[in-house]
Amino acid sequence: MTPFRDLFHRATTFTGCAVLLMVGAAWGEDWRSVGNDAGGMRYSPLTQINRENVKNLQVAWVYRTGELDPAKKTTIECTPIVVDGVMFVTTIYAKAVALDAATGRELWKFDPYAPYASPSEWARAHGDVPIASGGVNRGVAYWSDGKSARVLLGTADGRLFSLDARTGKPDPHFGKNGVVDLRAGLEWDCSKFPYGPTSAPAIYENLVILGFSCSEGPPPGAPGDVRAFDVRSGKEVWRFRTVPRPGEFGYDTWPPGAWKGRSGVNAWGGLTVDTQRGIVFCGTGSAAADFYGGDRKGANLFANCVLALDARTGKRRWHFQTTHHDLWDHDNPCPPVLVTVKHQGKVREAVAQVTKTGFCYVLDRLTGKPLFGVKEVPAPPSDVPGEQAYPTQPQPLKPPPFARQIFEPTDISPQAQEFVREQLRALRYDGPYTPPSLKGTVVLPGFHGGATWSGASFDPTTGILYVNANNVPWLARLVKKGDTYDFAGYYRFTDSEGYPAVKPPWGSLTAINLNTGEIEWQVVLGEYPELTARGVPPTGTENFGGTIVTAGGLVFIGGTMDEKFRAFDKATGTLLWEYQLPAGGYATPCTYAVNGRQFVVIAAGGGGKLQTKPGDSFIAFALPSAGDRRIRDLLEPIRQKYKLPALAGAIVTSKGLAALGAVGVRKAGTDVAVTVDDQWHIGSDTKAMTATLIAALVEQGKLRWDTTIEEAFPDLAPALPSSLTKMTLLHLLAHRTGLPANLPLGWHSVPRLIPIREQRQAVVKRGLKAKLESEPGAQFGYSNLGYVIAGAMAEKYADASWEDLMNRMIFQPLDMKSTGFGGVGTPGEIDQPWGHTADGQPVSGNGPDVDNPPVLGPAGRVHCTLSDWAKFIADQLRGARGAKALLKPESYRKLHTPPFGGDYALGWLVTERDWGGGKVLTHAGSNTMNFAVVWMAPQRDFAVLVVTNQGGDAAARACDEAAAALIGLHLRER
Repeated sequence: MTPFRDLFHRATTFTGCAVLLMVGAAWGEDWRSVGNDAGGMRYSPLTQINRENVKNLQVAWVYRTGELDPAKKTTIECTPIVVDGVMFVTTIYAKAVALDAATGRELWKFDPYAPYASPSEWARAHGDVPIASGGVNRGVAYWSDGKSARVLLGTADGRLFSLDARTGKPDPHFGKNGVVDLRAGLEWDCSKFPYGPTSAPAIYENLVILGFSCSEGPPPGAPGDVRAFDVRSGKEVWRFRTVPRPGEFGYDTWPPGAWKGRSGVNAWGGLTVDTQRGIVFCGTGSAAADFYGGDRKGANLFANCVLALDARTGKRRWHFQTTHHDLWDHDNPCPPVLVTVKHQGKVREAVAQVTKTGFCYVLDRLTGKPLFGVKEVPAPPSDVPGEQAYPTQPQPLKPPPFARQIFEPTDISPQAQEFVREQLRALRYDGPYTPPSLKGTVVLPGFHGGATWSGASFDPTTGILYVNANNVPWLARLVKKGDTYDFAGYYRFTDSEGYPAVKPPWGSLTAINLNTGEIEWQVVLGEYPELTARGVPPTGTENFGGTIVTAGGLVFIGGTMDEKFRAFDKATGTLLWEYQLPAGGYATPCTYAVNGRQFVVIAAGGGGKLQTKPGDSFIAFALPSAGDRRIRDLLEPIRQKYKLPALAGAIVTSKGLAALGAVGVRKAGTDVAVTVDDQWHIGSDTKAMTATLIAALVEQGKLRWDTTIEEAFPDLAPALPSSLTKMTLLHLLAHRTGLPANLPLGWHSVPRLIPIREQRQAVVKRGLKAKLESEPGAQFGYSNLGYVIAGAMAEKYADASWEDLMNRMIFQPLDMKSTGFGGVGTPGEIDQPWGHTADGQPVSGNGPDVDNPPVLGPAGRVHCTLSDWAKFIADQLRGARGAKALLKPESYRKLHTPPFGGDYALGWLVTERDWGGGKVLTHAGSNTMNFAVVWMAPQRDFAVLVVTNQGGDAAARACDEAAAALIGLHLRER
């Protein structure tokens, strides 16, 4: 990794009412913190993806964490950060991972809970350490002084790690061996209380500044103080006590001594920083206990405040309280966004705080004074003994609320409305700020907002803020507990079918003009498809995960229960694009560029508070690309000369990809252009896919190695020969094909494009067993039988469609080294664990006694993009392994002799020869599928790759000719 560039430089000017932010290239290409800039605007000046072409977005890569457990409603709330082409993310279990931001390739991984399998196991092993907020983690922070670089990871068990950004190894100079125990130094024993950061830290100069998640029930609990640590040593530098002590400002807003053991009042949603003025901002949560305040009479500073602190010392600069004496868990769930607006004809630097109550407070950045004014409105009294609800609550004069303030019963059906009206008769509801009661109170906005921890994004070129909101009511009921009162539990207020009891929309996306204080537009966000099918207009859904806004005219957001990722026109709110994610995108996305190509990435973690199915992937989207015009101009005449459907090529050095391009169409007879992002089939797909799937299912405990085919697939057994059904899965993998070695079958005669279910039906209907017995030479290939078996495994054991499993294996293949086969080979050797070790020695006992050539390709992948292949080849060059990693030609001759038969070798490396000062590795799929040539010369530090989607002699000649042309191009340009 090269030294990192300065964050950004900016100046402000005006065009009408728009604030124009001039940013440097580094900030424009990267996404350096969870809010992109330190002030949390979540704005990108990138324009490659825009209103006109966003409809063409497609998946560029997928990274899967490998932590998915369908039985648990786990989630991922992480916003990735990207610095100089490297992405840093956190996983379900708070592992920090570095990825190649262009390909999703894992560079390193750090597990704060190793060697334990999960945070809960680690917690039990360390004396039942409480985990805050279920262990969720929303991302990491990045720090660099230009010489060294660190990734700062806070964990919900109360630790802070400093990792070398290049290697992922803990910094030995930070804390104790790279970790700081955040419970150390607290004013009372908090070893048995939940305490730890769940949002990403903030960075200012050489300080890492943290807010904390802690308990919200009756005292005692851990304090919610904001704390700063030296980023090099890990020593605490300052601490701001969010509940004042005697003699401190705000102490008189509490009863005497109420600070002792007090929890809550915490900046759990993270922090933003004015790096020019040295001010750190946070939004604080309610004081514990959330719903009964009989022991904390008063306004309770600094609960529910926007706080401005001196970033170097932690001293209070100013505060503004958004809810007095909170009884509804109306936390400020996120830090304020730093904005620059045009207010009453003048440029004003401000902060914008969105709240669970559905308001946006626009405050002067230096003084905290509201730009649009605030009124104190009367609030209903409490009817619970000992409680003194605050008599008034603050509301901004502008902007208008972006979330519903008054409860109206649902109107999705007369039956639903009548059910809700009947429930209301037994509840208390006197409008906003109705205190919790013994019979139950309707709370709207609910416990999830209004705004959520995902906050808002801001476009500095227009002055418009974008915020998603929930309009879902909850019930707050108290029960007597000894001499006090406690919360009865979290209950949504729903209709008879379980939908929100309030009139839709239940989820919305709003654009607020902060120059004028007016709402520009508001649209429904999300839908329940089953209600839409019944004729109910889209209702919106509860949502978690925020917006980002781009200079390309777009607002991107996931977050909805319908599990879609969407792009809206930022000027009008018009929906321009949507994509069905494999699981809910309950996280804020990011966008960035690598080598001039813009990507948008979102975590599809599902689960969480919305309780939809869980996921474990980060998905990157980009526009299709045909690649480098120089290569395309060279390849097109060759493609036409040999009448090939498509031809693609790449030039690679040990430093990585130099150029790549593709010409032609994906399939003969179509006009769908091939791109460098298409998945190319290079190698034996059935072998790799079937082996990978079986190994994955064994690893998950769903199958055993000694299971027979008959036991695993009883519905297929009648259609298969007995010699196959008695094979164990270990035997099946050893032969890699699903058929006995002496079965006289070809492999490529049946078209591969028939859907899996249709193939399975055809197998059973036609009677494969009878066909095999009556026609020993029948051309129903084992490739197709492999598809059938793999399809059966997908449907029966993996609870997923075959297409979904294909995507999983393409983008995040199983690490075969973890399956217990033995033998660790070079990258790309999918069959290495049961073929040869890294030094070329045979692995005994796990396969047939023959030399087993490796698949030439990225580890475990037989369908991959040109970029994937280029990265793999670059790794080979970097290690100067090249031809050393390949077996000798004698290995292939064995594969052409009985009992394996000629076609068995197709799909593998079939020739190896010296040419032009380098080594040519020719790789054929089958004579109807594909052909590839790789020319490698480690001593000259470059290589070329050529691939076509057709096999045969013409394809071989075309690939040789194209390789020579690319070699010449690179030598000329050198």
